[in-house]
Amino acid sequence: KQLPSYLIKMYEVAGYMQSLLKMAQSTNMQLILQMLGSIRSNYYDICNKNLSDLMEEIRSNEKKLSDDIIAEQCEILKKIYDRFADRGQGSGEIGRIIDRYYWTTWNEFAPNNYLTVLFLSNYKLDSIKKWFKDNHILYFAQELKADDTTVNLIKKIADENMIPVDTFWDNTVIDDNWMKENINSIKEPLVVKYHNDSILSTEKLKSPELICFGFDENKIRKYLQI
Repeated sequence: KQLPSYLIKMYEVAGYMQSLLKMAQSTNMQLILQMLGSIRSNYYDICNKNLSDLMEEIRSNEKKLSDDIIAEQCEILKKIYDRFADRGQGSGEIGRIIDRYYWTTWNEFAPNNYLTVLFLSNYKLDSIKKWFKDNHILYFAQELKADDTTVNLIKKIADENMIPVDTFWDNTVIDDNWMKENINSIKEPLVVKYHNDSILSTEKLKSPELICFGFDENKIRKYLQI
């Protein structure tokens, strides 16, 4: 009984995703977002199930079947499971489709590009989080710390966007150690966008691209065209 119910759940997730793609022209974005969220949640429930444990349950529960039939069923299940879960060597194709459309629908039709809010631990981000949620924009949040990772990131942002690194301090930056010692003097969050270039890219994109220094709804709206 375990094998059929598990396969049925996989079939349902794939079927719902296929139906959603067919209604891609629907103007009911709220419904699409809810469906994608539900599909993705059920997909991860499937992936969280350990395949080897499931196979062992099948062997224990189906003692009336011959070893050859059980082995055949387990092999079929493995092939189907590999289309869902990413276990390397090209597996997880259904999962990648679900994730791709989930992120694309929430943000924009630019897969693999994502927004990140860079912040200090003392920033109050509640209103920013609410704004992103209300506008159906997914994002990452990364804390700025007094370490080499943060210093290198800020220098890269300044370099990619052709602005002086002093911009973020409103003061003259002396060196990397000065930046670490004064990291808490960055008074506003940075909103940046990371781009993943590919061989299909028509131009070299800034990455990370600075959208705004200090949370600016109008600049983000204009950038994302929302």
